Amino acid sequence: MAAIDIDELFDRTLQGDYDDDAPWGAVNALRRIGTRQVFEKAAEWFSVACALGSLPNDALSVATLLTLMEDADEDVRDWATFGLGVLGDEDSAEIRDALYLRLNGSNADVREEALIGLAKRHDTRGLATLLKALEQPTITDRIVEAAYTILGMDTDREDWSRQDYTDTLRERFRV
Repeated sequence: MAAIDIDELFDRTLQGDYDDDAPWGAVNALRRIGTRQVFEKAAEWFSVACALGSLPNDALSVATLLTLMEDADEDVRDWATFGLGVLGDEDSAEIRDALYLRLNGSNADVREEALIGLAKRHDTRGLATLLKALEQPTITDRIVEAAYTILGMDTDREDWSRQDYTDTLRERFRV
């Protein structure tokens, strides 16, 4: 892919708000490209945690992201958890344990990204946290994503309410 196209995708990641679809579409496109060129651009443009999220299944990236998930800086922990938990597919007891530990953190984004990461790995230790989140007056897209992911669905069922997810989770996992 041409450098100009990659630069345009990086520019799109900054357009709109955090929860807008367009910037996340650009992040996902960069992740799918996953070349050394994307990695190097991310490394010079974002923090290390963000850059490593472009290569979430690389052994060195995994090891570094696990370390960065414990960083004192909230943004670093957020990007590391997102990269390893949400973008990455690698699975190990160490990864699942690190994600589980993030469920009690002070940052809601990190907690929710950890829930998704555990759900992707079919780890039910996040189930109580997920059910509690589904009871809140407002739920985020990440909570819904964690729910449908642990249930083995590919996408959100738009006709489902939070109660549908709650009931199905309780029935499936007998909680």
